[in-house]
This record gives sequence, C-alpha cells and structure tokens, in this order.
Amino acid sequence: MATKYEITFLPAHKTGEAYDGETILEAAARLNVAIRADCGDAGICGKCRVIVDNTENLSEINSTELDALSNRQIEESQRLSCQSEIKGPIIVTVPEELNDSTEVFGKTELTGTFNVDPAIERLVIAKQQSLGVGNSEERNLAEWVQKRVKDELGKGVQFIAFEPLMDLAEPDVVESELTLVNHYQKSITAIVKGKKERSLGVAFDIGTTSLAAYLCDLKTGEQLANIASLNPQRRYGEDVISRITKIDDDPAYLQKQQKLIIDGISFLIEKCLEKIDGSIDEIDEIVACGNPTMTHILAGFHPNSIGTAPYIPAIQNLPPFKASELGIRVKPSVPVYLFPMVSGFIGGDTMAVIVADMPHLRDETTLLVDIGTNGEIVLGNKQGLWSTSCATGPALEGAQISCGMRAVSGAISEVFVSETDDTTMDFYTIGQERDIQPVGLCGTGVIDVVAVMRRLGITLPDGRFNGDAAGVTKNEDGFPMEYLIPNTDIKVILKDIRQIQLAKAALASGIDLLMRKAGVTKVDKTILTGAFGARFNSQRALDVGLLPQSLASSEIISMENLAGVGAIMALLDKSCRAEAEEIAGKVQFLDLSKEPDFTTKFAEATRFPDLD
Repeated sequence: MATKYEITFLPAHKTGEAYDGETILEAAARLNVAIRADCGDAGICGKCRVIVDNTENLSEINSTELDALSNRQIEESQRLSCQSEIKGPIIVTVPEELNDSTEVFGKTELTGTFNVDPAIERLVIAKQQSLGVGNSEERNLAEWVQKRVKDELGKGVQFIAFEPLMDLAEPDVVESELTLVNHYQKSITAIVKGKKERSLGVAFDIGTTSLAAYLCDLKTGEQLANIASLNPQRRYGEDVISRITKIDDDPAYLQKQQKLIIDGISFLIEKCLEKIDGSIDEIDEIVACGNPTMTHILAGFHPNSIGTAPYIPAIQNLPPFKASELGIRVKPSVPVYLFPMVSGFIGGDTMAVIVADMPHLRDETTLLVDIGTNGEIVLGNKQGLWSTSCATGPALEGAQISCGMRAVSGAISEVFVSETDDTTMDFYTIGQERDIQPVGLCGTGVIDVVAVMRRLGITLPDGRFNGDAAGVTKNEDGFPMEYLIPNTDIKVILKDIRQIQLAKAALASGIDLLMRKAGVTKVDKTILTGAFGARFNSQRALDVGLLPQSLASSEIISMENLAGVGAIMALLDKSCRAEAEEIAGKVQFLDLSKEPDFTTKFAEATRFPDLD
C-alpha cells in the first residue's frame, strides 16, 4: 500500500492525504483544490506555481522548474505543482493571482424571445380504476397506455422505451393519472406517476474553458435559470491539444475527461433546478454544443482523429443519445442532442452561432468571429457560407501570458490613456467597486494594454519595447525586456507581446484569407461573440491588428454568447436542429495550413499597424 502524507492547501484551509510520489497538482485535483494548469502539466506555462513551507519533503527541483522559475521565486520556496513530487507532509499556499477562481463572466447574460416548437410534449391520461384486461384488445400495459392516449387525446404513440416500461410496471402506477413524455422521434421516453405537466429542458454551451447551462420551460420558451462554471477538464490543460495529447499518451484519460464533463453537466442541472425548486423528473431533454474536441470527449469518442492529419471528426452528425448512455444524472431515457460538426476544427459551437444569427438567410455579407480559446470564423450570406479556424491559442483569454488570468475579480479588464495625463495609462479592474486590487490581466485587458502601449509609444511596430519609455526596464545587456503598469506590481514582458503577436496574426490573416477565398471584398457587418470576443473594444482590436484593417469600414457589433443562444433555440424549436444539420453539410471549410501564402500573410500580420 502506498505511503500517505498529510497535505494542507492555503488559503482554502483544506487538509487531506497525498500519496508518496504523486505531484502536488495531482493531489490538488484529487482533493478538488483548484490550481491553474494552463499547459496541462507540461511544465511550460508556470501558472501552477505554489509556495511550499517545507520543500525538503518534495523531490529535488528539476530542470523544467529551473527554466520556469526566477531565482527570487526559488528563494521564496516557490515550486511548480505539476513537477514537484510529494515525499512527506507539506503545507501548500496557492498565490492569490494564480488561484483558479470559479467565477465565470460572459455566459449567463442571455436574453431574448425564442420560437417554441419543442421535440417533446407531455401527455396526461386520466385516472383509471380498472384496466379491463380480458374484456378488451389490450394484452399488456404498454398496449393499454397506447390505446388510452389515442382514445383520450387523439394522439398516436409508436412505442415506449425500455426505461419507461420499467416505471410502468411499478406497483399502483396505473391506478392514478399518468404523465407521458412523448418525443417526436423517440416516442415515450418517460412515464411519471400523477399529473406533472411542467416540461423542462437544458441547453449547454460546452467551451474549452467554461461550461454554461440554460434551463428553459419547453412549453412557454421562458429561460428559468442559468449558471456557468469552469470546465473541470482544465486540469488537463488550457487548450484542446493538451487534452488530446493526454488521451493519446494514456487512453484511460478519455474516460477521466468524459466523467469530468458529465459530472459538470449533472452538477449544473442540479443547481439550475435548485434555483426554481424544480425536480429531476421535470427534465425532458438536453441539447449541447461544443467544439469538436469537447463534443468527441463528451460522446466518449477518442479525439485522436481531430488531433492528427487530416484532422477530421469521427462523425459529422452524432447519433442520438440517452442520458443513461452518457451517465448524465437525469431520468435514463432523456434524449441528449449534440450539434453537428463541419470539420475537425469547426464544431457544434460554431453551428450554434450560425443558427443564432442565420447569416445564410440575408443578402448582406456577415462575418461572425467567435473568439475564445480558439478562433472560429464564418463568412457569407444567402449565397453560401465559408468557415475557418485560427490557432489563436489561449493567449487571448489570459493564458500563456505571464500576468494573464481569467476574467475574474482582480483582473484588469479595460486599459485606456489617462484623462489627466496623456503620457500614461489608467485601467479598470473587475471588482474595483469592492476595492479589489489588480493582480493580473484578463483577455480584454491584454488587448487593451498592448493597444495603449502602442498608442503611448511604449511598444514599437515590430513588438519590441521602446527602451526610452517610462516604465520600461532593461536587462543587464541594456535590452528592454519588461514594462511595469503604473500603480500596480503587474509587469508585461517581451514574451507576452510575442504571444499576442502570434495570436492576433493568426486571426487577422485567417480573416483576410477567408475573404479572399470566398471572393468577398467588403463585409457589411462584423459580429464579435464568445465570452471574450463579445467584450473587447473593437477599436483596440483594430489598433493592434487583431482585426484586419479591411473590416474598419464595416459595422462592428458585439453580441453575447451566440453559441449559447443557438443551443437554446435548438432546445426550444426542433426545426433549428434540422437547419443546423443541413447547413453543416453545406458550409465550405478553409484549411489555412494548406493555403500556399498563409505563412507569408501570417508573418506580415505579426507586426502592429501604424496608428494615426
């Protein structure tokens, strides 16, 4: 039996047991202590840093840690939790700026009125004291239910699924009113004792970083509750490649990652129901959208085919699932609909965005840009749709940035030239009204600070720092390496600027090449969406070149999470699913890696534009 040691995590004040030889990060995951692990324990992001009181009870510091940690950090007993193996009892402090807060912004502010034509209806048949078997044609309970529905309600029932048959066989069930949950394709998926007419469904937007649930009344279309959380799979990496690699290295991680997302879905359903004092028995259907990797893992498909050439999904239109097949904690036969995919890069979340905006029904040319951990782009009108995916990476959400963090309390979310001194900058911090001090930059803050640094001449067009600018620090060789944001301890280093250059070049060159491939010279409307995309300042995005100058003359608007809107629409109106499946087979996909001049365009786009 493996030796165990006591481990305490601060400031959570959580104490548990750690196994000899496991890493601090592994112990934290097992004990449900959140520590950032943006690179999926590869040891390169440095975001899983912790302070250990008794480092003598850890493995020797290795070369990976020496590369990631400064001399000062090592002197302060900081270690990488993904690299440090436990050899005795320890006390671990997670620094405030690296604490993986459960706050999620930008997912639950959806409003609007939606068309209602659900795939589900609830049918109530009256109380019956006697079955009358032997005096009629029904020879079993299933036939009896089918005949009652036809006689009382004038509706035909094709069949009853296995799990509801088990409910029907329970004692005294037929001696009361019965509520039948009837699906237009799957027929009777549940039988509930008594008159229970409220019919609920849940739409899910499954992102790489976050998970959002929207509980809706399937009869009225009203959104009754919503909630968002971090995607629990983040412990295996901030991006999809890290998670695919983890599964490739050890197939057991497919089941582990699937269980995490299923548990997350079940948990959010329970929390939504608590908000309205609802019951699990009232959940009649689930609809979910996600990128190809998230969809594959949710469905239990190995994602290897979308992680290696030619990067294609296992299947475009996924088969219908029952909740019991996936392990979601609702009634077993509850149908689970997953949005179709276009390619290994364009998934159900993008299809949900298209369903929400319907660009294929308009004459004007629309550009949809969904920026999150990855960047998906859709361009077109009623003449046809083109799509592509850009490897922006998680830098635009604050990951891979030395001072980056998610959009939670303490994150700088907006930066601007000071109104009192036009030679310096000022900022707004999430939670600032509660006197929360800035501890890092979220995605919108990253874009803003780079744009303002360009505006103030702190950063040059090629991304280097201006060594003569106030706040810029040089290394021992006299080369400018970092910039200190005024009135904070937050530093932007040269590597951060390079990460932003790579991310913005991927998106901007992708948009330009997609426009060229589609034969579009002018975009009428640009719609920015996604938890990050809907919130950044479009002018700042143009200033840094995140959006190409070709869009400067178009109408640029931001819209809240359109993927979530599309998922809600498909939950409430079954025709939206048929629409999604039809469009998915027609959307043309542009693989940027196969474009002969992509490398050239990308390199050109790494430079920052000249400012007026």
